[in-house]
Amino acid sequence: VSMIRSILYQLDDGILTEKNAQILKSQIKQRLAQAIRGAATKDSPLFQLIPEFPGIDLPHEVTDAFQERVQHEESFREKLNLARAKDSDDERRNALTEIQKKLGDLKLVQRNVLVDLLISYRAVSAWNELVELCKAMPDFLQRIPLVRQQWALALNRRNQKDDRQQAIRFLSELIKEHGADPESLGILGRVYKDRYQDEKRKGSILALAALDDAIVTYTKGFETDPRDYYPGINAITLLLQKGDVEALTEVNRLVPLVSFAVARRGGAASSDYWDLATMLELACIGNDWKMAKSVLPKTLAAAKESWMPATTLNNLNLIKQTRQRQDQGIEEMNEIITYLSTHADKMKGEEKSKQ
Repeated sequence: VSMIRSILYQLDDGILTEKNAQILKSQIKQRLAQAIRGAATKDSPLFQLIPEFPGIDLPHEVTDAFQERVQHEESFREKLNLARAKDSDDERRNALTEIQKKLGDLKLVQRNVLVDLLISYRAVSAWNELVELCKAMPDFLQRIPLVRQQWALALNRRNQKDDRQQAIRFLSELIKEHGADPESLGILGRVYKDRYQDEKRKGSILALAALDDAIVTYTKGFETDPRDYYPGINAITLLLQKGDVEALTEVNRLVPLVSFAVARRGGAASSDYWDLATMLELACIGNDWKMAKSVLPKTLAAAKESWMPATTLNNLNLIKQTRQRQDQGIEEMNEIITYLSTHADKMKGEEKSKQ
């Protein structure tokens, strides 16, 4: 993009200062004014390098078809939004299923429509429907990393026979093909984490192996990109579960790194659910109950989908188990978990807690 018009800006130690931000805003404003009121320009490298290039005049039927496609996708998203606005997850799930039935043969449906439907199923914890949707997608769409990641996530959450093993295979193949990244490793870590919790409930000797797999995977996910705190906070929570000297030493190494990563995203001042949920978990880990009670209401308000607080509850219950071993912070943890659990159930449209 070196030949294309661009605006350079200065970062001081990786931070855009207020002064530099104002300079950048002024330059962007000037460029926008030129684009709105100035003469038309050809800023494509193709037109710049070949001055006499005649351009491409698309037939009306092609441009009309494109406009119709955009309008169709916008109309479809509005239907999805109405379905997701129902009172309970069951109603939302049923409404989305009806929408899918009206699509007909999914092999003939536009890619963006299917991806939007996939994300909507995830939003209402419709894991079985999400898995079946992925199975019915065209082959080329099934190979897209986003689809494979969400497919694996849904298999893990559905957890029927061989689902988790299939999820591990999907994610391992994806990492082998496209390289390690925090998203794929984060979902894979969650698979091992859920396997650990299942084996632990059964009193199985296999629990420790699954715990180690989860810790290694989450830690690798965080180290792949230390700006992404999600795998890091999960690694910390599970290291606390393990609780030996080596694990606690690793906790001491990771906590400041994860704290810095979430602080750069805004920390307690952020409006993003995951930023706030991570701040809440870090506060509980560090016995900072003042911070925890301060950030809890913002975390509840930022939760847009019922699976979000359910995910945070899972981590908080693991932290609570650590607190029980240490015999401290139990009352504070119970209060926070009760608030979050009640809010999660309210979002699901249930009358009482099932956590």
